[in-house]
Amino acid sequence: MARNQGSVRMGPVSLFTLVIILCLAVLAVLAVTTAQASYVLAERQASAMTAAYDDERAGQKLLATLDGALAPVRERGASAGAVRAAAEAALPQMVQAAEQAAPGVTVEANMATAAEAVSAAGVKGAVEAGSFTCGLQVSFMTESGRGIDAVIGLRANGTFQVLSWKMIAILNDEGPGDVLWSGEPASR
Repeated sequence: MARNQGSVRMGPVSLFTLVIILCLAVLAVLAVTTAQASYVLAERQASAMTAAYDDERAGQKLLATLDGALAPVRERGASAGAVRAAAEAALPQMVQAAEQAAPGVTVEANMATAAEAVSAAGVKGAVEAGSFTCGLQVSFMTESGRGIDAVIGLRANGTFQVLSWKMIAILNDEGPGDVLWSGEPASR
């Protein structure tokens, strides 16, 4: 009797099939984990962008209200004292209008001297403190800890200039949250 030379035993085929199935299972777990991590990051990014747009909306509303408050002063012929008085009188209205434009945003605004405003804005050389009569320091903050710090310089002619408009984020280290892997070995 002649032996069949081309036959393959079931042992090696079964072992090869088992290895392939294990590899596919590992790849499936990795794909699901990566998809979940991507989803979490996309949700965080969406939340950050929503907060940034809310802050921006509140900031633009504050600038529009400030411009509206300074318009009568410009029409009458502005002076440094009239500009400061109009801005101080309109400050509560500006804050209220900004908070109504973006309900999740808290607004804090304070009058400042021209030198304080230029210094707070960090402007060097390009803007002189003498070109402004006073300034506004404004902070827009959402509950998530994202916000805008703005400095606005007011001129004696009833106009204003945004000296600084910085996006900020207050980081919160409450724990790892939804971290897939931090790159460090697990502690026991």
